[in-house]
Amino acid sequence: MTTHTTFSPSLTHSTHSHPHPHPQKPTRTSDTEKAQEAFYRIRIQKLDEKGAVRFFNVKDLETGEVIGTKSEFSSLVDRSTGDLYYDEEAWVVWGKCVALTVGIPLYALGTVAWHLIRTPIVVKLTLFNALREWPSATEKMREKLFEDLTHIPCEIAAGIWGIVKTPFYAIAMEASALVGLVNPHLGRKWVAAVEHAWHDNISIKHSFVTIPPRPEEGCCEACFKDLTFNKPFYLAGCFQVRGNLSDKRIRVL
Repeated sequence: MTTHTTFSPSLTHSTHSHPHPHPQKPTRTSDTEKAQEAFYRIRIQKLDEKGAVRFFNVKDLETGEVIGTKSEFSSLVDRSTGDLYYDEEAWVVWGKCVALTVGIPLYALGTVAWHLIRTPIVVKLTLFNALREWPSATEKMREKLFEDLTHIPCEIAAGIWGIVKTPFYAIAMEASALVGLVNPHLGRKWVAAVEHAWHDNISIKHSFVTIPPRPEEGCCEACFKDLTFNKPFYLAGCFQVRGNLSDKRIRVL
């Protein structure tokens, strides 16, 4: 293997005079390059509570069938925080940011509509359930029903606040997505932070997509039950933080 060694220029004078070359002007690193350098790629394994390596199913994208398992993942790390993100090329993240600039306004309108529809339905369901169950309820059940009734003002307040805060978070998220058009990975970080705060810092692990299927329930029954859960629905779920290097259940390879 050939080794290249770089020598520093000597400070001693030679007996022969040589023309002194003009020193090269140091190149400046652009803000975009600095931001890109703030993320680096690693390979990790996820461990369970006992420290054993966890294995995850790999499914065929077309059929959905399990075709194998994997225990190692490639992630991008935010150097300043140690947060882990999906390992996606900058051009892929850029394309998603382009889609977000179009999708965020529609998402904001849908969020407002969601609160306008959900809040009165949840209030009516709570009242109807209390009136239906109260006559035959035991003392302990009535305590539970009364507790549900006391939560109605909180549900109304949460619905109103959800509508009021939507335009502000939507503007912040849109601005972050625009940053992603210039610097994709930095924009992804900002989009993820804004959307996480928008959903009251509720983890994506507790979002609507994690609700398990309930085949024993009818469509309407399951729908009304899901309304009462008040789980968030992330628009850019793939942008969210997937862990942190400080977590003992993550092993860097």
